[in-house]
Amino acid sequence: MKLGIYIRVSTEEQKLNGHSIDNQKQRGIDYCEFHKFDYSIYSDAGYSGQLSIDKLPQLSNLNNDLRRGHIDGIYVYKYDRLKKNWLNMK
Repeated sequence: MKLGIYIRVSTEEQKLNGHSIDNQKQRGIDYCEFHKFDYSIYSDAGYSGQLSIDKLPQLSNLNNDLRRGHIDGIYVYKYDRLKKNWLNMK
């Protein structure tokens, strides 16, 4: 199984409260390695979650890879890293 690890941080508050890019990335890697999953990392560092999906380049890449079967699932540190409207896309 291969997961896409999606990481994004856009504000200083998130960085200060343990949601840093490095923290999110390491937690995703640790999870995948513990479960013996392969993984790819998709990082939209510095992008606001208020942007449309087409303005978040790595989220768009993750979506494309998921649809093409290049990855089997997604790991996110916190659910709010993903766009709620993206989850409802067909």
